[in-house]
Amino acid sequence: MRLPRREGQGRLGELYEQAKRRFHRLERRFQEHPDLHQAYSEFMQEYKELGHMNQINEDTSSTEERYYLPHHAIFKSSSSTTRTHIVFGGSCRSSNGLSLNDTLLVGPTLGWLWHPLSDQFLISKGTFAQGLRESKNSPVNKHIISSIAATIFDPLGLISPVVVVYKIFLQQLWLHKLD
Repeated sequence: MRLPRREGQGRLGELYEQAKRRFHRLERRFQEHPDLHQAYSEFMQEYKELGHMNQINEDTSSTEERYYLPHHAIFKSSSSTTRTHIVFGGSCRSSNGLSLNDTLLVGPTLGWLWHPLSDQFLISKGTFAQGLRESKNSPVNKHIISSIAATIFDPLGLISPVVVVYKIFLQQLWLHKLD
């Protein structure tokens, strides 16, 4: 899957061994928690079907750039909505010190902006509206809304009254098993 890359960052180093170690830890957890294994497998299958990841061509002669993204699963059996979360390690440093996050373009995110001349805080809604516009040719589903909502930057929780509306909406979609 092609990602929007910054120019001049160079190629990512290797992360295969780190990703493999994390996956082996996951496999050990799967032995203790078969329900986590099932939820993880379903998530990854859906992630693949949505085109968010591709199987890597193992042909060593290929010049295609490849990146193994370390990840782990968080499982909350007490949750009635999203019991399994997959956390991707885009900030993991590769063998040359670069992470995937270092090399990707960053778009404007919903969140607080400080205007220093007037000493005012402003709220940007760029990414959410842009994300919905970009998805207008395909049906909006909970994964698109989740992806857009994940771009929200509000470390102080100042716009949480706005953000909670999206989170409740997503929760309702999951509870009613709607896409």
